Amino acid sequence: VPLAAVFDWARPQQLPVIVFPGCGHFFHGRLTQLQQVIAGVWH
Repeated sequence: VPLAAVFDWARPQQLPVIVFPGCGHFFHGRLTQLQQVIAGVWH
């Protein structure tokens, strides 16, 4: 899915979009960063 399409979909719903540049499908090597972002959003 193109990133612009994600922004177009999220904007009207006022949903945040968090981008991890260069990250692969399974967040290999970035799981700690993903965990921190999710924990920050939920608290």
